[in-house]
Amino acid sequence: MRLAKTIAFHFLAVFISVTLTVGVVLLGLKIFDIYLLSSRHAASPDDDADEPTMRTMEYYPFTGGQIQAFKTEHQPLWSNYYDDFDVTSGEYGFFIDFHLETPPPKQDNEIRIVLTGGSTAQGWGGRSNADMFYELLPMRLTAELQEHGRDCKVTVVNLAMGSSHIYQNFIALNKWAHPLQPDAIISFSGHNEIAVPWNGKGDGPYLLASLEGGFLHVLRYSASPPWLKKIAQFYPGIVKRTMLGSLIRLLYLSDYSDDWKADYYLNRVDPDFRPMPHEELQRRFRAAMKTLAIRDIVDSVSIPLYENSLESISRDFPDTPIFAVFQPFRPYRPWLEDYARMTTVIPQKINDQDHYDKVKFLNLQKVWQDHDFFPGSLVDPVHFSNDGHKLVTGYLSDWLFPFVQDRCAQLLAAKAAPLQHAN
Repeated sequence: MRLAKTIAFHFLAVFISVTLTVGVVLLGLKIFDIYLLSSRHAASPDDDADEPTMRTMEYYPFTGGQIQAFKTEHQPLWSNYYDDFDVTSGEYGFFIDFHLETPPPKQDNEIRIVLTGGSTAQGWGGRSNADMFYELLPMRLTAELQEHGRDCKVTVVNLAMGSSHIYQNFIALNKWAHPLQPDAIISFSGHNEIAVPWNGKGDGPYLLASLEGGFLHVLRYSASPPWLKKIAQFYPGIVKRTMLGSLIRLLYLSDYSDDWKADYYLNRVDPDFRPMPHEELQRRFRAAMKTLAIRDIVDSVSIPLYENSLESISRDFPDTPIFAVFQPFRPYRPWLEDYARMTTVIPQKINDQDHYDKVKFLNLQKVWQDHDFFPGSLVDPVHFSNDGHKLVTGYLSDWLFPFVQDRCAQLLAAKAAPLQHAN
């Protein structure tokens, strides 16, 4: 009886001890969890969502990161402006309602304009797709043509991509816009051509350095730390033929990404750059970053990127006029002068070459500053409110109407020619 009581007492003591230990551990983990939630934030509001939101980026092989495809967003993203939200995306995250590989046939009296750019061009900031200027613009231009006795219909195909810069837009146009047979292309850009290179310290697209550059090393045995390679001498099958090696290298992802970014940056700016040890690579990269200014990025990346992309679009669509719009946004103070320089230098570089004279420029940044449209036309420093979309529609329609009027006359004349010949 006494033995049974002793065993029961010890069992109870062990149970209480284990319970208290587990409880203390769980409480400690909860306190640490609360600390992490309060002090460390997700990279974007969508990272902690149970399901991908429309803004959760997917990665496509040609154009890079794009928003979710075939997604509808009802949660108001700008609660100070809207009580509700109703935005829908189509294939590959474009704001379109047809399959890109089999676009709808172009009608005889249709003036088809392809729109490209970043999230502002795509329409972000509008309460619904119907409130965005890519929907408002063709309706207004079509109505104006009707008022002038022109029976033509203007359509806008929205191939703008959130978080993209203009070179990604060129790739998207090259891949998908030719079968669309555009009568004109609108490039509505400016912000991402500064922001993306400045954040990435290079000319790559958004997501590139943190995703591809680092993860390739995670999958690569040669990138293993020395201690893992020593283990592989004894257990090569386990380290090289299972996911164990990649899981261990995943712990070094931050280092791999940092080295990739440093290596790519120094290789671009230093003609004498050669591979070097990690410590020396990072030391030289940090030294370069201390002296790097936004002006350096604008001059070495933004302006050439913009110029070369417009030239590439012009070469790929030789008979298509290109309307290049410098988008209005509220730049950070150090960016004001540099963006103004971009909007001055790029048209001079493009239009100085006779075979690019069909690229026309509209500086809406200057228009917005001259008329003091900030901040009411924007829901944030970059994206238009509903009122902003209406303003953009007005300026674009006034600018584009002479073109669509002339193009409509050409289409109607071509349509009437066979009838006249038959008579």
